[in-house]
Amino acid sequence: MAPKPREWMKPEDVEWLKVSQLKLGEGNFGKVFAGRLKLRGKKPISVAVKKFNPSIPITDGRGRIIDRHPFRVEDHLSEYERAVSELKTAGIRIPKIAFVKHEGRTVQVSSIFQKEGKTKIMDARSFVRTGSIAAPQTLRVLTKLIERGYSPHFDSMGFIHNRYGLSPIVFDLDSFVINGPFGASLQVEDWLHTLFPDDASRRKEALETLIDAAKHPEIRQGLLDLKKRRWFAQPP
Repeated sequence: MAPKPREWMKPEDVEWLKVSQLKLGEGNFGKVFAGRLKLRGKKPISVAVKKFNPSIPITDGRGRIIDRHPFRVEDHLSEYERAVSELKTAGIRIPKIAFVKHEGRTVQVSSIFQKEGKTKIMDARSFVRTGSIAAPQTLRVLTKLIERGYSPHFDSMGFIHNRYGLSPIVFDLDSFVINGPFGASLQVEDWLHTLFPDDASRRKEALETLIDAAKHPEIRQGLLDLKKRRWFAQPP
């Protein structure tokens, strides 16, 4: 059995956390702000701080919002921790992530900055559309995620440059925790149309790869339904 990945920090390690008004992003689950974190015995570092919304949208099979549901991140901390552990064990790159209290509420803190203070994560959707070599790399990561029972939203992944070149990184775990295996067919349609917009044969080949990797019955059935209606041959 692989060893459990080491924790980045514990709540008691935090000396202080300061959150600015600079908004880095916003999604269905909350808003992300730039912040500064000081751990005991360490120098302050730049971090991203997510403040969660009190409710999240409920969507239908086409991704349309039909309702909202109350959401308390405190009720899902063990699921976030499990997702972090599983992804690290699978060799999938993710930033350092932790949950701490700030001004009476639980927030998510993640390390996504380079030394010069610039975010190191580039948007996956726009990056892949440049026609770079990122598509096969992204498909490999997606295959690992499908294999582990997740149906990740496209906005959960980005790319970073490091000394080894271009590397995919999963930086948003909300869809992993809330969606779990559900909605896989809708997410895979989005992924493969974006990765291979002009190549039906590559979409078909990629879909077969994901079907072979799928172990969760809900995910596997959703992907088989895609294959049955020959979705891969349809234009984006």
